[in-house]
Amino acid sequence: MEKTIRFLRILRWFVPVPGVFLCWWTLPAFGRVPAVLMGIIASVWLWIILRDGVSMLIGQGIVREIGRTIRRYGNVDHLIEIRRIRSGVIARVYLIGQSASIEPVRRSLTECLDHSGLREYLWVMQVTQMRSRSDLKKTRMLLNRELLDALRERDTK
Repeated sequence: MEKTIRFLRILRWFVPVPGVFLCWWTLPAFGRVPAVLMGIIASVWLWIILRDGVSMLIGQGIVREIGRTIRRYGNVDHLIEIRRIRSGVIARVYLIGQSASIEPVRRSLTECLDHSGLREYLWVMQVTQMRSRSDLKKTRMLLNRELLDALRERDTK
């Protein structure tokens, strides 16, 4: 998967090539301004598709590794939430039910993501525990507040 992500990131820099060809091929039929606009629109559209594809692959890889790690740790009911922001990826793991401690799970998740090479894409990982799935909304609000407080604290330093 790392090779695919690297390939797509390199391919993004060649996005203007199809736009230039589109402009060149449509120039005689539509004229200069429409041809240039179509080339620019095609290039931007392809750039967005490649950027979203890279983000999707990174998110799927993180979810796959987190799921494997939690299954190895034990049969724990869980939810995984992936959010993409400009700085990177935020991964949230909600462990559902009463379990002894989430610290061993957090440690094994960190080790697994470090080993898989996905840690460089992960900006923040939050692991928390809930009693039931109905507590998701309240827990999400608490994690959002915690994340904002951490960001504010980091910005003031």
